[in-house]
Amino acid sequence: MFLSTGTKHFTVLFEGADVHTTGAFIGALFASFAFAIIVTLTSQLIRAYEHRVLAKTPPSYVKSILAAVGHGSRQLLHYVAMLIVMTMNVWIILAVVAGHALGWLVYAIFLNAKVSAWLQSKNEGDVDLPNKDVGCDC
Repeated sequence: MFLSTGTKHFTVLFEGADVHTTGAFIGALFASFAFAIIVTLTSQLIRAYEHRVLAKTPPSYVKSILAAVGHGSRQLLHYVAMLIVMTMNVWIILAVVAGHALGWLVYAIFLNAKVSAWLQSKNEGDVDLPNKDVGCDC
């Protein structure tokens, strides 16, 4: 199988998602882009929860199970993104990569400080995620 730059006559993810028109192609691009953003944001938030659970000694069994379910969910999302990339369509691949990049940028700019504050709290009730606006302190 080779990489393709075609905009029609390929399948994304499952048999019912055939792309035969320009509208379907644009929809597939948008859906792939949005899915990659969601995967990246969700992955980072689940990873933060996993770190918080593992930082406590000894970790609670219930929270460890929740972290394990989160880890499995994170892996599932990444495998689905990989299957989307395996359409071997260059435009879909670029949409997924751009979505991951934008998702990471959104996380780094808007969520990283809030999640870091949450991770640094020693007890569960110490620090809620701040509701401050993230922006310039000029």
